[in-house]
Amino acid sequence: MLLLATKVWEQRRLGEMITERKILRFDSREFPLSSFIKNEGVVPKSSRYDRSFLVKSNSKKYKETRLGDFIYSSNNLDTGSIGLNNYGNAVISPVYSVFTSKDTENLETSFINLLFKKNFYKNKMLRFRQGVTYGQWKIKENDFLNLKVYTSNSIEIEKIIAIFSKISQCIALYERKLQLNLKLYAELLNQFIPDKNSKSILNKINWQSISLGKIAHLQKGKQKNRNDISEVRNDKETYPVYNGGKEKSGYTDEYNRNDSIIISEGGNSAGYVNYIAGKFYSGGHNYSIEPQNIDSSLLYLILLRNQSRIMNLRTGSGLPNIKISSLKSFKIFIPSKNDNLYDFDKLLILLTKDNNLIKDKLNKLKLIKKTLLNTMFI
Repeated sequence: MLLLATKVWEQRRLGEMITERKILRFDSREFPLSSFIKNEGVVPKSSRYDRSFLVKSNSKKYKETRLGDFIYSSNNLDTGSIGLNNYGNAVISPVYSVFTSKDTENLETSFINLLFKKNFYKNKMLRFRQGVTYGQWKIKENDFLNLKVYTSNSIEIEKIIAIFSKISQCIALYERKLQLNLKLYAELLNQFIPDKNSKSILNKINWQSISLGKIAHLQKGKQKNRNDISEVRNDKETYPVYNGGKEKSGYTDEYNRNDSIIISEGGNSAGYVNYIAGKFYSGGHNYSIEPQNIDSSLLYLILLRNQSRIMNLRTGSGLPNIKISSLKSFKIFIPSKNDNLYDFDKLLILLTKDNNLIKDKLNKLKLIKKTLLNTMFI
């Protein structure tokens, strides 16, 4: 359904809004050779993606693209190779299809970029995909331009683009803040907490090796049926559910843990260490760690420092998992006296809480963006 007034919406061919950019030119300072990477767009050519050494001729021409162009790859459309050029003047491989707005402000390409984030429109494109050579696919530009979409007048389009632009900017800012926090967190953790092969810079602390099962009670969570989990928090389902150990699976109306360390039990995240503040529901694919005779925040930091070693406990040729017996016998270093670590571990716990708040905000913003995409367009 349409969220905006239907009277300002109409069905139009893409060819009425955009036109194909067919210009070929040489790699130059003004138009540098670039890559078009899925979910990122146009980026300067790096050594990882640069295959120019395979080209014997210096006279090879590439396809021109400018800021605001809409680009897609026929081969990799279904894996995310579609989007805007937010970089600027560049040349890319001729295998890509490039389009420019007929308006001067790139409103049309920006709007089309939003539309084609929906699988509905991507699937309409994929119906035109044809095999041209072995392992190569092609969606002809004319077929793409003949697709019909629902659009509105320039005033409404500008408002829609502004909304999504603001949300995307907020997401980028929070992701940047989270990245900086995690970097600081890792540096502090590596300096102050020893693992099996290193020493802490706190030389006054006497560290001893001990099995995790001797200082903590380990317990596996209980599986929660998908039908009993709400995707969003509401008046009834207020407690977050962690089936694994990395991300929330949703919300439910009961809890079985409170302020607990959890370690993911299976799958690609097996061994991931997390600390969940407050009441939550521990699902069937993580272990909760209840410290005994050691501060919970300090034990969390020690386990986090040893996360890569914990992940090495994985077994199984198919879906990897970690046995509870392996965790109980897992050796870690703990301080004989941890008074001198009090301020330090509180600092890292504050960072952990800040990171969790940022993650929650990111998840909410992404959910808002997804919901708007599903309700504002048809």
